[in-house]
Amino acid sequence: MKKHRLLVFENMSRRIRWKLFALWFILLLLAVYDWLMASMSSIGNSLALGESAVYTLPPILGDYWLYIWIAIPALILFWIYYTFVVTRAALIITPQYLILQIPHRKVKISYGRIDTIISTQMAEHYSYKELTGSERRILKKTFRQTCSFLELSSFPKALEQQRRRLPRILFSNRRKGLLLVVDNWLQLNRDLESARTQWLQAKQKLEPQEDDRSLAARILNL
Repeated sequence: MKKHRLLVFENMSRRIRWKLFALWFILLLLAVYDWLMASMSSIGNSLALGESAVYTLPPILGDYWLYIWIAIPALILFWIYYTFVVTRAALIITPQYLILQIPHRKVKISYGRIDTIISTQMAEHYSYKELTGSERRILKKTFRQTCSFLELSSFPKALEQQRRRLPRILFSNRRKGLLLVVDNWLQLNRDLESARTQWLQAKQKLEPQEDDRSLAARILNL
């Protein structure tokens, strides 16, 4: 079994998780600040020092600070998802079939669906103007980088069902198939060709062989 990580998901994860971390950190600072100000005010009142003697800075979040404390765990969960789950995306090559490991499930692809395996570039399937701002940032370093294109005769039903949840740039806009941006496209193509060849050979051995001999030859052989 060989595994090739999909850089589209890796780049998407890197771009989003740092934004989530920055937002989490800012909200945490604001929540801690308001909590400290409220605590200091409470202590000042209990000591009869007067609110102005201890609590001079106004709260930033005010009555909403409790909701921020609720939002912080949610941001942490999203960060964990994009850091550890999204980065699991990969193409796994096994002797029986391909496995497209996407963040929330695995999709099996039969070698019998594969028409061609070629090298290409993302720029051959999408013009730069077609891409959204988010897609341009994800493909910033790989838009003209050589990648693999896995042309399929048809998509598995499970993949069709998940297509809307996946990045559009995982699929070609010109032909039916998958655009696979990986660390080593040449090794991926070799692994795919080798696995498909072995699968076809194993399939031929399992299929019953037709007896092309004449009727007389078959009777004599009996």
